[in-house]
Amino acid sequence: MRAQLLLLPWVVVTVGCELMSGLSDLEKDPTFDPDGAVAEASVTDTSAPPADTGAPGTDTGTAPPADTGTMPPADTAVADTAKPPDAGGCGEPESITFGGHCYFPLKTNLSFTDAKNACVAKGAYLAVITSMAENEAIGAIDAAAERWIGLSRALADPIAKESYKWSDGTAFDAAKFDGWGVGEPNDAAGDAVRMRPDKLWYDRTGATTTAAGIHAICEKN
Repeated sequence: MRAQLLLLPWVVVTVGCELMSGLSDLEKDPTFDPDGAVAEASVTDTSAPPADTGAPGTDTGTAPPADTGTMPPADTAVADTAKPPDAGGCGEPESITFGGHCYFPLKTNLSFTDAKNACVAKGAYLAVITSMAENEAIGAIDAAAERWIGLSRALADPIAKESYKWSDGTAFDAAKFDGWGVGEPNDAAGDAVRMRPDKLWYDRTGATTTAAGIHAICEKN
């Protein structure tokens, strides 16, 4: 019993030393709380930033729409019939094209009826004129001669512009174009119409003989 009591102080000292040693170790721990609480360990952010998959300077945006090569709408405007005639013509001597039609001269002296028949033999008809631009184009063909055009009337009809018809069967319409010379028509026997070098129209007897030197202008579609 005496021996046990003598050992007790040694045990207390030993235990105390171990406690002090343990406390010293705890103080070295960065998570040790001097007040007895363990410091909250910092949470490590394990999420890495999104990888940059684009090469430096690379534009990853949406590419602009591809050029499909569609052409702009075709111009559907009506052709300007006032443009100069095409001197290329349609294969007939001295022919021109204008407004999609071909015009050419018959450079021999003909009566109106013979001229009309000669045009038909070539798949054409005596010229029908419905605009100033067309009249100017036709007037430049065989310009020094008088030329039959496709306007005529029946001798029994009045001497008036309204009595005349074109070679294609349509009635003369002054509202479209009127190429008559001043005071024309004025010939009681003037059942046919010719164009003079001044490009104006004058009535005359269609049966005029070839000696009068009247040529003709044919038109072909």
